[in-house]
Amino acid sequence: MKVGAILAAGGKGIRLGSQTPKPFIMLNQHPLIYYPLKALSTSALIDYILVVVEREHIAYCQREIVEKYRFTKVNKVVEGGKERQDSVYNGLKEITPGTELILIHDGARPFVSQQLIEETILAAQVSGAAIPGLSPTDTIKSINDGQWVEETLDRDSLVMIQTPQVFKYELLKNAYEKAYEDNFYATDDALLVRRLGGRVKLVKGATENIKITFPYDLLVAEMILKLKG
Repeated sequence: MKVGAILAAGGKGIRLGSQTPKPFIMLNQHPLIYYPLKALSTSALIDYILVVVEREHIAYCQREIVEKYRFTKVNKVVEGGKERQDSVYNGLKEITPGTELILIHDGARPFVSQQLIEETILAAQVSGAAIPGLSPTDTIKSINDGQWVEETLDRDSLVMIQTPQVFKYELLKNAYEKAYEDNFYATDDALLVRRLGGRVKLVKGATENIKITFPYDLLVAEMILKLKG
């Protein structure tokens, strides 16, 4: 199957307290976006990549990331949208004809492994849709009015979802078109597919596949890099 990847990297980095846009914040010796882009580029199962960033950063990303690090699998740096969903949809509009599977990954998850990329793609080839996730280790409770505990939820029926998420192209395309028809927005692509009644296969995620959101996450990321040598 021909596999295209969309790297959603339009974050502003506001919660990081940084003046530098999140994709270009330095992590050790490289910009944050370098790490997931290298992982996707290395995968033998991915045929090409579309990188989605804010409009004002397109030229910089092309010059200082794609060309500088010779990421030859990148077909295009695409303009992002107002919300993450809009950014991914802009990427979907640039898909190469004949693409059968679409992989979507967060640019703020620098430590996606080749194993997780492969397992998610292979699962989607069979099921049509696959996403990685981990069971929560903490006790989870629902609350009311943002402050009152209601009930304890069953951890066995809960999962913390990660990316990459992989879907058959036509399934994902239909899910996005239906979402915009209904003026519906979601925080991940699997929810859009579920709205159409599609089944989504869960594969085991990875504890180091963290998302960089707060300053603390950068400290954890630096520690992971040290452990990786």
